[in-house]
Amino acid sequence: FPSHDRQANQDTDGDNRGTRIAQVVEEQSITGSHIKSDLPAKPILGNERIILLDCLRGFALLGILIINIVGFALPIIYSESMKISLAETWYDQLAENFAAYFVQGKFYTLFSLLFGVGFVIFIEKAFARSTHPRFLFVRRITVLLLFGITNAFLLWWGDILITYALCGFFLLFFVRAKPISLFIWAGALLLTMSALLLPLVQEPLENNLEQI
Repeated sequence: FPSHDRQANQDTDGDNRGTRIAQVVEEQSITGSHIKSDLPAKPILGNERIILLDCLRGFALLGILIINIVGFALPIIYSESMKISLAETWYDQLAENFAAYFVQGKFYTLFSLLFGVGFVIFIEKAFARSTHPRFLFVRRITVLLLFGITNAFLLWWGDILITYALCGFFLLFFVRAKPISLFIWAGALLLTMSALLLPLVQEPLENNLEQI
């Protein structure tokens, strides 16, 4: 019965080869998915950037420069603490109020909006490319915090990067939040911050209006 033995051996070899092929395919699929999900973080390519957002970022930075350039040239930190106005003439006061009400509020708001948009874009790509998307964002925001600390203590007393970095850590709590939850939280935070900051800005606002 040699033919039957050869046939049995061939069937066994075929089954073994099929099993080995299935194991190899499974290992490759697992390895491939692991490699895909742990791609190293790197800056996006030029053709992947959103030109409109880059233009808006540059425009917002220009507006922030207009606001901060007064602080670069004059000792505002001391004049504000001593409640002394550096605007001696009516047109200086007019320019100061115009910049405060029509430039500062608008460009800070725009820059904050762009920060949130950048967070959404980054976290979506991180979820698509990595198994640790939150860690990537924490690493990114920690670097921003270090830049802010260096800037605040060595270069510019009016640093804003620290504030953005600290707020960025709290954004992680809202990654998977529903739109209605985001709307409620945004309204609650807006009302709370307005109530806390109103006493701080009410007196300077009244003084400026009286000077005009």
